[in-house]
Order: sequence, then structure tokens, then C-alpha cells
Amino acid sequence: MLTRNFQQFSLKTRGETLNSPIEAYFTSFHLGTLASIAILDSLAMDGTMDGQIVFSDLMNKPAFVGNLNITDFRFSNDTIGNVKIEANNSSGGNIRADVEVTGKGNAINIAGNYYMQPVNGDEFNFDVAIKNSISPLSRVLLPAPSATPAGM
Repeated sequence: MLTRNFQQFSLKTRGETLNSPIEAYFTSFHLGTLASIAILDSLAMDGTMDGQIVFSDLMNKPAFVGNLNITDFRFSNDTIGNVKIEANNSSGGNIRADVEVTGKGNAINIAGNYYMQPVNGDEFNFDVAIKNSISPLSRVLLPAPSATPAGM
């Protein structure tokens, strides 16, 4: 277990065999700490993360199931809101994710699949439901207005 200023990250196994599932827990963990380690050019991400990810069958066919909640998620110095993520790849060749963004004027749901091997030429298949968005996140999710007038 790693602990720093009330932040906690822990790893533990669910058994004593070589291929036992591994559980990762995050408690009041600042995403900026993880981002600065994992991303060299730091995307200025931050927020407080709580949740768990369970990794299984790492020696044969790696899989995971995870639930994460990020409070006051910030990206590029803009506070997006609270993010709830439920994801897994327990069904094989795809990663299923359900993401909900709320707060700070946002009400966005994203649900779908990322295919590790493209299906019918597609790597992604997801639905985005934007009930309300006043943050810069909408610029990422919505297409930019066309600079060319219709009919030209």
C-alpha cells in the first residue's frame, strides 16, 4: 500500500497461486499524481479518484473489471465535473465502458465498446448522450460547426 497525505493506492492478490486475480484500490488518490508518472508530457489532468480494478488471468488471457469515480475531474485546467467509469474486458476481444459525467453544468453519458480486433472495420462503437454540457468537454464530443455554408 502506498499512502501520501490521505491518498492511498494498494495492490493485493485474491489467492496464493501464480495466476490469482490482482486487485488495485484507489482511495482519495489524486489523478494528477498518476498522470505525472504515466504521461511524460502531462496533460494537466487532476481530480480525486476512488475505486477498484480487478485484473484476472494475467498469465493466459488478461482481463479486468473496474469501477472508478473521479471527483472534480480537471483536464487542461478546465474542471469538467464528476466522472463515473465502469469498464471491463471480461468478454474477450473488446473493452466495454460506461462513463457518466455530471456536475459543473454537464450531464453526459457515454456507453460502448472498444474492439481490440476491429469488428466490421470499426474499432469503436459507442453512444453519446449529451443532456447538457457547458464545459470544454462538449468541444471534444461534438463536431465543430462547418466553415462551409450548406449547398456549396
